[in-house]
Amino acid sequence: MKFPHEGVGLLFQYPEYGKRWIGSVVSGLGNQVGWMGLVWLAMDLSGSAASIGIVTLLYQLPQALLAPVAGALLDRYPRARAMALANLALAAVFTLIPVLAHAFGRPALWAIFGLTAFAGAILPIDTTGAGPLVAELVPRDRRSQANFLNQTALAVVYLAGPALGGVWVAGFGPIAPLYFDAATFLCLALLMWSIAPARPQPVAGRQGFWIDLTAGTSYLLRHRPLLAMSILSLLFNLFYGPYMVLIPALAQSHLGGPAAQGLVWMAFSLGALAGGMVCSSRRWPFRPSASLAAIIVLWGIVTFALAGVCTRVGPTCFVMFLGGLVFSPWGALVTTIRQHLVPPALHGRVFGTSALLTAAGTPIGAWLTGLLLPALSPSRILALAGAFTIGVGLAGGWWPAIRQLDAKEAEGRSAGIPV
Repeated sequence: MKFPHEGVGLLFQYPEYGKRWIGSVVSGLGNQVGWMGLVWLAMDLSGSAASIGIVTLLYQLPQALLAPVAGALLDRYPRARAMALANLALAAVFTLIPVLAHAFGRPALWAIFGLTAFAGAILPIDTTGAGPLVAELVPRDRRSQANFLNQTALAVVYLAGPALGGVWVAGFGPIAPLYFDAATFLCLALLMWSIAPARPQPVAGRQGFWIDLTAGTSYLLRHRPLLAMSILSLLFNLFYGPYMVLIPALAQSHLGGPAAQGLVWMAFSLGALAGGMVCSSRRWPFRPSASLAAIIVLWGIVTFALAGVCTRVGPTCFVMFLGGLVFSPWGALVTTIRQHLVPPALHGRVFGTSALLTAAGTPIGAWLTGLLLPALSPSRILALAGAFTIGVGLAGGWWPAIRQLDAKEAEGRSAGIPV
C-alpha cells in the first residue's frame, strides 16, 4: 500500500515499530502530565519551591549516570522485553507515589524523593533502548525516516503535554496526574511486551558484566568519528543549555510572565513538529558531516537573531519556531549514524555511553548561563552564545574525524551493514 507521507507509512509497513511509536506518544504525554503532578505534589508536601530542584536532580541525574549500565543490560537480554519490564516497574512507582502521599501526607516526602530517584534509575533502560530497537525493527534504508518520525512524536508530546498537565493539576490537584502517568507506563509496557524482534537478539555478556559495561567506552575510543560526533553533540547541547535559563528570565522581565514562556516553547515545539514531518517524509539526502555542521551553524544564527528580538513576544515566538525547525533533525541524524556504524551487538552499550557523555552539555550550559546572568543581559549572553555556536559548527565541518563519517556511512551502505 502506498502512503502519501512515507514516514507515516512506516507505522503500517512495520507494525512492531508502530507499536513502539504509538506507545511512546501515549507514555510521553503521561510523563509530561505526571511530571507536573510530581513537582506540584513535592511543593505541596514540602511547602517550598526548592523541592522542585531536588526532584529534578533525583530524577535526571540517575538517567545520565546509569545509561551505560542500561546499555549493557540491553545488549545482554531481549531489548523489547527488558524495556517492557522497565515500563512496568515505572508504572508501579508512579502508582505508589500518590498512594503514599494520600495515606501519609508530609511524612511521605522522603519516600517520594527515594521513589523519584528509583524511577530515574529505571528509565534509561527504555530511553537508551529506543535507538537500538528501531535498528532491530526497521530496515537500514528506512531508519532515518523512522528516527525523524520519533522526533515528531517528541514534538507532539512537548506541544500538548505541559498544557494538559497544567490544566489537570489546576483542576484536580497533583494526585490524579500521577495515576494517569502510571497508566500510560503500563500501556507502553504491554505494547513493548507484544513486540516480536525482527531477528535474534545479538548475544553479549560472555566475558562478564564489567567488561560488557566498558565495551561501549572502548568502542568509542577506538572509533574516532563516533567519538568526535559525541563530543560535537556535547558542545551542541552546551549551547542549548542557555535557553533553559534565559527563556524563563526573559518571560519574567520582558515578555509578560509564565503565559508568554508557554507560548515561546509552544512555538519551538511547532517548529520541531513541522521539521520532523518534513524530514520523515523522505530519505535524508545529505552527507552526515555537512548536515551536522550546518545544523549547529544555523542554530547559532537563530540564537544570534534571538538576541535582537528577545524583548518582544511575537518576534521571539517566530525565531523560536525557526529554532525548532533547525533543531529537529539533530537527534534523528545522530541516532541514525550510530545505528549504521555500530555493530548491532554493541548498540545498547555505545548508545548508553554516548548518552552519559552528551547529557552533561545542557545542565552545564544552563549553569554557566546562571553564573553570567548577574553580569550580562540576556541579549548579550544570547549574542555571545550564538557567535560561539557558529564557531563550533564551522570547526565541526572542518574536523577531519567528523568528515570521516561520510566515508564510514558510504562503506556501510555499500556493504549493507548492518541490515
